[in-house]
Amino acid sequence: MYNCYLRLCGAQIGKNVRIYTTLIDAPDLLNINDSTFISSDVVLNGLSYQDTTYELNSVHIGSNCSVGDCSVLYNGVSIQDNVYVKSMSSVNGYIPSNTLSHGQQICLNEQLSSSVDQTNLMFQQQVYQFVCILLIVCLNSVSVIITYLIYCQFLCKIYVWISLPVCWMIWSFLCILFVLIVLKFVIGHVPPGSYPLNSWYYIHKIWFRRLIVSSFSYSFAILEGFHSFNCAILRWLGAKIEEGNNIMIGRFIYSLHCPSNLLTIKDGISAFDEVRFIASDILNGKCVVNRITINKDAQLGNYCLIHSGSNVPAHSVIATMTRFTSETVCKDGDILLGLPARVMPFVSPPVDQMKINVNGEIFTFFLTQLVAKFTFVLFGLFCMYFVSNIFILILLFIILYSILLCLCDRLCTAQMSKPGTYSFDNIVGWKRRIVVRMFRDYMVLIGQFIGGTQWLIYFFRALGSKIGHDVLISDIGNLADHRFITIDNHVRIKSPAFSIQVCGNFMKVLRKCM
Repeated sequence: MYNCYLRLCGAQIGKNVRIYTTLIDAPDLLNINDSTFISSDVVLNGLSYQDTTYELNSVHIGSNCSVGDCSVLYNGVSIQDNVYVKSMSSVNGYIPSNTLSHGQQICLNEQLSSSVDQTNLMFQQQVYQFVCILLIVCLNSVSVIITYLIYCQFLCKIYVWISLPVCWMIWSFLCILFVLIVLKFVIGHVPPGSYPLNSWYYIHKIWFRRLIVSSFSYSFAILEGFHSFNCAILRWLGAKIEEGNNIMIGRFIYSLHCPSNLLTIKDGISAFDEVRFIASDILNGKCVVNRITINKDAQLGNYCLIHSGSNVPAHSVIATMTRFTSETVCKDGDILLGLPARVMPFVSPPVDQMKINVNGEIFTFFLTQLVAKFTFVLFGLFCMYFVSNIFILILLFIILYSILLCLCDRLCTAQMSKPGTYSFDNIVGWKRRIVVRMFRDYMVLIGQFIGGTQWLIYFFRALGSKIGHDVLISDIGNLADHRFITIDNHVRIKSPAFSIQVCGNFMKVLRKCM
């Protein structure tokens, strides 16, 4: 169905093509031949900004190709047949056939072959995929109906500015519950092995898992943050996680993309924002699934990729934007950086463990969620009281809520206005958590409408970023750590997958405090 949608938008998509990315800016310039696999968050960039103009270039991908997660294809790229592009690669220009590409490094790979017989889906399998999509729609509908019934039975007599945030939370938890039940009892465990892309096993175990987790991704946003009960959920799903409260997983949703029984996590690890566990690699029309092991006291930086078969050593640090695979050679205590991961001549300081009060953490979790959503709903009702026109209402709400969010962020970070080392409470204290929840809701519900506009520039400036004139930023997620960001004049930040972070300070803070 997604391929049909892209064809309606003007893209030329061949047969048996699997596309898991939505980062396509010019579909009518996209040409993908038969039996090609495009992984998640691959940027297919056909539009490039210049000083005062923009340039359009075609994106051509041949047959039997595989493009890894978070890769960027741009500047008129032309990939021929039987090409394997590794994850996080930046590719442009002409890529010859039967090669393995990692950015500008291209090497011949005789193991690459045609995979038409292993990608062609039967009619029954296509019907099964359609039924899975209908199941997603039914689960969403049931969660809304149950929430409405609870509201009519118990909450209708309560003030609406209290009942709506509670219903919002109930709906989110119902969606999470449905997803976890499907993952546990319908999809189940996935044994290591190699499975053709047109096998029933792959469609049910891997494809359906990606579909249901990505479809309910917003509901899982309430579980984002360093919560110990995330580990309890993974244990229930089958992951091998050591007992203890020292395991920190920042973005919980990405750990669900990986089959839980293939994930082994030892005590003391820290996985920061958007760490991706990729338990399946696609090559020659087959999905190779293997285990992932994270040993004691390992630290995984923002946006790093941990591929199938990886065994991350104890006390090691995987830096931001680093690709760790089964071929990575390292030992305990190493610091790794780069694509692919390489050992750096640095020494990691000793880490003091920190115990967390789980009961207090759960109370703080529910409190911060309710306060953030209560604030969002209250501001919406406040605007509705004064304005009846829907256009003016939305505009007024965006302005007032943006001002409130900037003020709250400035107050919470007033003591952290300069780079340095701060206490753990400054980073994940309850006040800061409320602001983070508010910002997440703002990104999902408002941020997608102001991307690429000057309002986003004003918003970043109000958060503390120093941004010059004639600057274009396409997505609200392009900047983090706003008070430490300086952007000069005439800058274009286009890709929604691009992010500027002062992540080294954040990792240093948590490493010293934990």
